Amino acid sequence: MQNLLEEMVDLGILRIEPTGRAALRTPNLLGLIGDEKQINDNLNKERKIPSEFKRETSRIIYSIGQREVRSPFPAFYYDKLIEPESKVIILRGSMMGGIKYVTDFLKSRKKEVNLIIPNLKGPLTKKQAVGSQ
Repeated sequence: MQNLLEEMVDLGILRIEPTGRAALRTPNLLGLIGDEKQINDNLNKERKIPSEFKRETSRIIYSIGQREVRSPFPAFYYDKLIEPESKVIILRGSMMGGIKYVTDFLKSRKKEVNLIIPNLKGPLTKKQAVGSQ
């Protein structure tokens, strides 16, 4: 159950209260997940875990501390990232869009990826992007 709650926090569905309890991030989600009986029925339903790893849709599992999490993008995209032809790749995004998870994932693959993360405050200026001339 704890893994499910953590995954729902990662997906932006739940937030953790200061008391340690989980709560919906927004009440607008309440109508989408059903009533208490539907939620319990769904949680207790037996599920089959797919045994086949499909690189186009499956995500690589990696560790952050003691916790196992899925990569923020499918394995297929990671394969493209580490191809020998891939010289420099610039990834950009927002915290809301999950860019932090991309950097966490790539840091976990440091034997395969040479990762440079600029320490910028605020948006990138044209001078920073182009360099001083």
